[in-house]
Amino acid sequence: MFDQSRHYPLKKIKWEPELVHQAVQEIADDALKQFDQSRKLPLHPLDDFGGSGSYTGMTGVIWALSYLNRVQAIEAHRDFSALLQEQLSANEKESMGMPHPENASYLFGELPILMLQFKFSRDGRIADKIFQSIQKNNTQPIREFMWGSAGSMLCANFLRK
Repeated sequence: MFDQSRHYPLKKIKWEPELVHQAVQEIADDALKQFDQSRKLPLHPLDDFGGSGSYTGMTGVIWALSYLNRVQAIEAHRDFSALLQEQLSANEKESMGMPHPENASYLFGELPILMLQFKFSRDGRIADKIFQSIQKNNTQPIREFMWGSAGSMLCANFLRK
């Protein structure tokens, strides 16, 4: 699982919660600064693909920042509404180049973006869009977690709670 060409070796250091908290806050601050300056995030040097989704894109970073703020691991009080709308628009364009542009699931497509929008707004129109996206997946050929109906059912389960 460890590949020296893609992974950094672990360092033997003493666990210091304050330093960890500080480092996490610095990473969050850097991401927020990128949002403010360019509305984009740089790719890691070993990655060759970005995107708008939760797995490879800014949506996952927004989710992480929101979660860390909610559990008080960082201070990052932001309204991500406009940025999420931009991600949804970018996702529409990206989807056109995919083999199954109608697919959406927990990690790819419009569904994770819509779920975050709903989480922040509780807007019934967004809930309807989520339902339509999940319903579309019932007719798609992909049945696995990342792109298919299994992942969209996980989304439905999360929204039920």
